[in-house]
Amino acid sequence: MIISKKIERKNRQNAAIKLIMPLLLLVFAFVYLQEFDDINFKTLDVLVVLCFIFLYFYYFVFVIYKSVKHNVIDEKTGTLLQSEFVKYLNNDDFVIFFTISNINELKLRLGFDKSDKLLKKLIDKFYAWDENLVIGRITTADFMILSNAKHKVLQHEIKKIFLEIKRERIDGVDFKCDYSIVKADTNFNKLYLEAQNRLKDDVDIDTENIITNSIINAINKNDYCLKIQRLEGDEEIYYLNYRINSDYPEKLSQAKLEDIIIKNNLEFNFYKNLLELLSREYNFDNRIMIKISPDFLRNLNFLFYLGEFFIKRPHTKGKIIFEFFENDVYYDMPRFEEIIKEYRDINVSFALNRIGSPSSLEYLKRLEFEFGIFDIEFNKNIRNEKYFVIYENLYQICKSLNIKTIMRFIDNKSLLDLTKDIKFDYYQGFLFYKDKNLKEMK
Repeated sequence: MIISKKIERKNRQNAAIKLIMPLLLLVFAFVYLQEFDDINFKTLDVLVVLCFIFLYFYYFVFVIYKSVKHNVIDEKTGTLLQSEFVKYLNNDDFVIFFTISNINELKLRLGFDKSDKLLKKLIDKFYAWDENLVIGRITTADFMILSNAKHKVLQHEIKKIFLEIKRERIDGVDFKCDYSIVKADTNFNKLYLEAQNRLKDDVDIDTENIITNSIINAINKNDYCLKIQRLEGDEEIYYLNYRINSDYPEKLSQAKLEDIIIKNNLEFNFYKNLLELLSREYNFDNRIMIKISPDFLRNLNFLFYLGEFFIKRPHTKGKIIFEFFENDVYYDMPRFEEIIKEYRDINVSFALNRIGSPSSLEYLKRLEFEFGIFDIEFNKNIRNEKYFVIYENLYQICKSLNIKTIMRFIDNKSLLDLTKDIKFDYYQGFLFYKDKNLKEMK
């Protein structure tokens, strides 16, 4: 039996024991009381018994809720979630890391249900070789496999499995997989980084560590550069341009910074300190749009923190708009829908960036957005008739869904004139307003 099923069975057994023990005690007490013929129950005694019964049913519901909520298995693939997988890491075994580069394409082409079933068949190929493997789903496309097999045996078997997947495919569908084999490590962040570096085979780990330490120091010191730019439209809304002031001598791209922050689990402090600094520098008289990682939106610790943030600073409530974009469609969309609803319950609004990208259509179908930001590809290809027709129809879709549209990077009037037939709700660019440093404004 594979380990995920063993864990699931153990969780059910623990829940059953928690439910049956109080019931057995109640039955034992009832049987014991039957020995006494002269017992006369008073009204208070009956109320106490009813109270105990009520408490047991409350306890029953609570245990069921906890057992359902404490999910450690990815229902789609039968693998462990990251939080559970890390418990099995050690310094003796080996880890196979693999990523599926075309997972988003498959989901959009085949649909979620079919692609999930095919993914389950892919995972089953590893269990067919060794059912004692500990397999974890790290992200939508990334997986890790923990094995105690010898390195040479592991190399041979894993290579054979991936060659079979490439040659025979899964039910005729091509999964593009890249993999690496690294020594296991109880430090998950270090392990994940090393596995990805081996996969890419072009990253200097020492340099990566230096950059990471530089970013950590900047986050701890709240060393951010904050600039805001007003959007041209009916409501006075501002967009936050921010970056961390790393002391690493070479210039780092925003994508590189975000990648390191995610890999090293620095997101909570990164966004927490950003909001703390913003609350001191910005007056929140008007709403402000902030770019955020969608992975981190799914971090419930941040959701709880944000609720407390609004309680301590009531003037900020209803003033934040989170903007995000995701290349790969999140594999558990029903869960993401629930999380977005919880944010909306505390008056957080959302903007979807890059309307027109493949993933944006799936998110428009499933999630609630107040704003839609058109892909910069629209600006670059605005003179192409086919592009213009496509984006004009995407604009009409947004309007039908009551989504306010935003066109960005308007730097000259000629670009604005080319879109005169499409009346966007908001425009952003140097043609209207230049961004200003918050400290200078203050």
